[in-house]
Amino acid sequence: MISVELIFFIILVIYAFSLFPSISVPYIIDDIDHLHHLVVAIKEHSVVEWLFRPHNEHVIPVIKSLYLISYTYFGLNPELFHLFVLAVCLGVAVLAYKLTLVFTKSTTCAIIALSLFTTSHLIDNAIFVGTNSHIIFCLFFFLLLFYALWQYSLTAKRSWRFAAFLSVLILPSTFALGLTSIIFIFLFYWLCMDGDQRQRIKTTLPLLATTWIFSLVPYIYGLNKIVHAEHYSNGGSNIYEIARFMVPLHFINTYIGSILIPSLLNNIYLSLGIFFLSALSIFCFPRQVSWKKVIFLLIFGLFNNFIIFVFRSAWGIPGLQLPRYFTFPLIMMALSYPLLLSPLIANNPAIKKFSTLNVTLVICLFFVACAGIHRYNQANRMLTETMLVQNLFVNFKKAFVNYTQQHPDIKRINVTNGDIKLPSVSLLRIDNGPVSFMLRFPSRQRRFLAEFLLPESINQKVHWGKTTDPDFLNYLKTNDYLFLTN
Repeated sequence: MISVELIFFIILVIYAFSLFPSISVPYIIDDIDHLHHLVVAIKEHSVVEWLFRPHNEHVIPVIKSLYLISYTYFGLNPELFHLFVLAVCLGVAVLAYKLTLVFTKSTTCAIIALSLFTTSHLIDNAIFVGTNSHIIFCLFFFLLLFYALWQYSLTAKRSWRFAAFLSVLILPSTFALGLTSIIFIFLFYWLCMDGDQRQRIKTTLPLLATTWIFSLVPYIYGLNKIVHAEHYSNGGSNIYEIARFMVPLHFINTYIGSILIPSLLNNIYLSLGIFFLSALSIFCFPRQVSWKKVIFLLIFGLFNNFIIFVFRSAWGIPGLQLPRYFTFPLIMMALSYPLLLSPLIANNPAIKKFSTLNVTLVICLFFVACAGIHRYNQANRMLTETMLVQNLFVNFKKAFVNYTQQHPDIKRINVTNGDIKLPSVSLLRIDNGPVSFMLRFPSRQRRFLAEFLLPESINQKVHWGKTTDPDFLNYLKTNDYLFLTN
């Protein structure tokens, strides 16, 4: 008999190892904004205000705290932040396993759920890029909330109740979708728990609702900035004008049938195979399927994505296919398929002859290993491509530092405040999508970059304008810092 605990551990190790190259992927896209605003806030002694300042429609002090810790101890090196992301991804994998286990009472189904999550490549790019990973933190606290409620309903331990309260409080501070937690608390209560469980946690629900109200405070504080966020200018002037309700309704069918189901795994035939196997289980054992739990997972995955689509449809359909927007649907499918397969696994005598558990463990381990190799290679490729951005930042700083070291008595350096085109990253391109979705900001002003890349002593000497000092310009051309000469 193969040890389930050993396979569980091996899968987690493979998954962690496959993400290892992404630990060095530099800060790009919105990470640059966060670091710039953080450095400015430190100079102005307004870090607390920065923590609670809205970023687009999100108020994310928890995520910004991770940037603050990483910058404090490692500067512009991203390794610590990516280690936080890696830890959260492992946490999501563990909670996917645990939730499926308590739902089905089957280690076979739990291993399938874990394997589906760690085998799928739908959200890989969201994990690789720091700024895209915020939604994964949100997912982690959602799953922790559900598991904590389940355990508290069985054990009545205060530690699980505390974990549930903490999750509700933190959720909106990781991603705006965390605001929907109050909806899913009650849906989980009614659809996933039996009568005895509901009775045990009945008195806890009002307290959770009160905690949720407290979690709204940062959003109420920044409501005006959220409603009129700058990035809404791509489709309107405020959050009301950019909202599109009909487009997502038309797109959702295509999204599920043509994108989500066939793309769950890297091979379309495997993806369709597990779909039709689940359909067979429903056909053979319809009364044994835990329909309420499946419905809860479907609502959890699709409703959260529908909200995203409402506020992103104005940017075009390609923008709805960003890897981070597959996060909730992925966990929905990773947990739903085992629930649907559970009756088939439990009742099919032909499978039992070959030790269902052992066969499943071997198959799952094989596909997780294959997916791990692919993810490792993709993470390496992402690192290689994004290092061009890191090299640009290093050379930008080096150009000014070396010049001031060569001219220690210089008091003022006049530099043209032009734009610097950032290197593109092909892995972030969406099929048939515009370049703007690759890095969102194809170029940045030199002054903007200088504010967080250069030491304050140098920034005080640099004056940005329409001309560059001839001596400094000649230095830039001589040392091949041509990105500062155009």
